[in-house]
Amino acid sequence: MATAPARWVFLFTSIPFALIMGLWVWLADRDAGWAFPVIGGLLAGAAFGGLLAFLTQRSLNRDKAATGTGTRGEVLTLNRAIGRGRPPEDPALDEAALTLIARRRRQLRFTYRWNPLLCAFLAVLALLQALTTPLWYIAVAFWVLMIPATLVSARRSQARLDAVETAVRARHP
Repeated sequence: MATAPARWVFLFTSIPFALIMGLWVWLADRDAGWAFPVIGGLLAGAAFGGLLAFLTQRSLNRDKAATGTGTRGEVLTLNRAIGRGRPPEDPALDEAALTLIARRRRQLRFTYRWNPLLCAFLAVLALLQALTTPLWYIAVAFWVLMIPATLVSARRSQARLDAVETAVRARHP
């Protein structure tokens, strides 16, 4: 997971999310006027972008602490290599790569167990909301489709981690 700086994560997630949420609120209740969707979209975008920027930076800091690498660039290089399913080009980073792979496996075990449950919970909440506003059936469909998507994504990530670990261990017999 190679990441941009937190300020870019904030901007490039909060702006689209604000637009989508503002449009969603407007479509759900067109009688509310323009102020409520605009303010709601801006607040939702700022909250979502801020949370995502915070979590991204925290994850990067934890990666840095776990691998013991000194620079952000090395952590990003390791994340990029692991994300692509290839070992790092610099063999000096192999030990750090194995440590990061172990961390990613722990994360995948957690997400494989809890993400489908979270998606199911959000689908149920959207279904309850859809009883009053039919537009929410779109959200129900989205969250139901996300259940198998999270499982497939976790399996693909696991396969990439296996490939990188095998290649790194092959370099050091």
